[in-house]
Amino acid sequence: MATTLYYEYNGSDAWATTTAPTGIAYSCVTATAAGGTSLPLVASGDTWYVTNQVVQDAVTISGTISMHQWMWETSMSANCCAGIKIERRSGTGAYISTILEAYNSSTELPTANTAINWSATPTSTTLDAGDKIAISFWAGNVGTMAAGYAVYAKMSGLNTEGDSYVQFTENITFTDRVTRTGSFPVASVIKASSGTKTFAVAALIPGGVTTQTGTFPVAAAKSLVGGCVWTTPGNGVSIGSTDPLRFYMPTICPSPMHFNMQLDTSSSFNSGNLRDLNSYVDQAGWEYWNGGSWVAVPSTGVPVTYLGNEARYTPQTELTSATWYRRVRAEGV
Repeated sequence: MATTLYYEYNGSDAWATTTAPTGIAYSCVTATAAGGTSLPLVASGDTWYVTNQVVQDAVTISGTISMHQWMWETSMSANCCAGIKIERRSGTGAYISTILEAYNSSTELPTANTAINWSATPTSTTLDAGDKIAISFWAGNVGTMAAGYAVYAKMSGLNTEGDSYVQFTENITFTDRVTRTGSFPVASVIKASSGTKTFAVAALIPGGVTTQTGTFPVAAAKSLVGGCVWTTPGNGVSIGSTDPLRFYMPTICPSPMHFNMQLDTSSSFNSGNLRDLNSYVDQAGWEYWNGGSWVAVPSTGVPVTYLGNEARYTPQTELTSATWYRRVRAEGV
């Protein structure tokens, strides 16, 4: 089943959503440039429309992507066409890779608001659970772009004037940030001959996941919160022996939060290689995202202000050549 993402804007904020718009249409614009080839359209400073939910199940984007963009230019002398850029983003919105950059260069834009329907083939890209998608309007050239004009696009409106959208061939499922209690998702880490390791277990959320139902030893003074969700590395992705292991923190906790991660070469987490890592004992390698940068987890725990953001642990000792398993949970201080 195809997936449609609509451009949405409310006069101050821009985002992408699977819900068809029902309100009034808003415009974004760019001024043309002499000899220009690639210009972003801007609405009150916003260029990108990022999904307001994260990808639920890992999926590979490779099929044709169809565009339905309400656009026009102010003069046929502008020599402009519709364009698109689509990016893979992390759960915090950070750029990961470009899925598609394309221009409908065979057709010049009209001078009246018109639905421009066209398609292009993306770079095959695997989205992991927890990723986001960002879409945007761009103007390209048909021949030589001329300066002194403008290109407009409309979004957020009804289908008669501004329901601009992008449609993917694949079925992409989205969800709000998921928290879990109870069993712990586990992904295996396989050491490759090249000296890297590969996570090779089915998507961590929401179903079909390998789980471990054993218990962690927890100090009596710690309150179990749970609910961490792995974000990266994704399953089947090769990584270095000390690459960070990232996850979403739970969104609800009555107190600052610490983490307990276990890494082992046994899926039962009971071998002699078990690494039992506790951020409340040793903060080395533990960081969280504060909305602008990665900062070290303090001895007092992650402040409740940042719950729901990503956290990560960077192994302080290289993972040896073996198959490893991982699990993590959070604890209120």
